[in-house]
Amino acid sequence: MTERPSREATPAPEPPDEPPVQALADVGTDATANRLSAWERIGIPIAVAVLALLGSFTATTLANNTATENQRALFAEERASAEREKRADVYFAFLSAVEQYVRRASILNTCLASSTLPVTLLPEGRLSGCTSQMNDISEAATAVTKTLNEVYVYGSNAANEHASAIADALLVGEANLNAGDAEPPDRQGKPARIISFPFHKDQYLRHVAEFRRVVCREVPANPRSGC
Repeated sequence: MTERPSREATPAPEPPDEPPVQALADVGTDATANRLSAWERIGIPIAVAVLALLGSFTATTLANNTATENQRALFAEERASAEREKRADVYFAFLSAVEQYVRRASILNTCLASSTLPVTLLPEGRLSGCTSQMNDISEAATAVTKTLNEVYVYGSNAANEHASAIADALLVGEANLNAGDAEPPDRQGKPARIISFPFHKDQYLRHVAEFRRVVCREVPANPRSGC
């Protein structure tokens, strides 16, 4: 009987040695260091550039907004200055026309009072005497009306109110030459003799003073407290 060769037991392979814990930790640290190094090389400069761009954009936006506001303020100041200049021209032209009218009315009244011949209102609306002075007052009345219209367009509400009252006070004589201070016709129906060219002096003086206060408030850039 043949004997089978005996098989010796093969020893089991030993498990591979596990890397030390410290070694694994070192590998993780190295990988993290590598990732941080990559971030430092690429990410941080990008972040800095983005922040710098945002800062530059913000600064530019603020500068543009400031410049825009300054420009608007400058335009507003220029408009206000132009409006004051225009009102000054209109207001002073009206006052000049009014003063001229008053002077010419005084000259006409002097002529009417000193005329040796009766000065009458003719049917066609002319005076029989003092014609030169009457022409002057008609011209002055036209100037008052013209400058009053300019006050209406360019002036304030207060300026319009007082300018209209001034014109009403002055032009009463121009509007009705044969009223108020005229002598009634005689029995033969002859035209009345005009003895004066009236205007409402108290109303005129009161509203001229108020109009000048309006001018004082609206024309200067920095009106004085007494206006």
